[in-house]
Amino acid sequence: MNHNSHDLPNRAVIVQRKVLSNLTAVEGVNCATLVSPEGFPIERTSLGLDLTKIIVLFDKLPDDKMLTVIGEEGTIVGYRINTGHILAIQCTQGCNLGQIRIALEKACNDLAESI
Repeated sequence: MNHNSHDLPNRAVIVQRKVLSNLTAVEGVNCATLVSPEGFPIERTSLGLDLTKIIVLFDKLPDDKMLTVIGEEGTIVGYRINTGHILAIQCTQGCNLGQIRIALEKACNDLAESI
C-alpha cells in the first residue's frame, strides 16, 4: 500500500502533538497552544484559549522567557522557546503553578528539538 507523504504528519508535527498532549495531562492544565514567532497558532489542544494578552506581553518584554497572566478564567503561562515560538497553557484557578512551570519548561526543551 502506497502512502502519499502528504497523508502522514511529519515527525515535527507528531512530536508537537505528543508534547502538548503530555502537557495537558498535568493536573491543572486545561489546554496548550504552540505559537509561531509571528504570533500564529501552529498546534493546539483546544480552540478556546485567547493568547492575545500573553503575546502582547512577550512583545513588550522581549527578554523574558516565561510570563504569567492571571485572569478570571484561570491562569495563562507562556514560555518563549529559543526559536521565538511561544508555548502557552491555560491552567485552572488554584493549581500548582510551580509544578506546572517545571512541566512547561521541560515541554519547551522537548519542542526546541523539533521546530
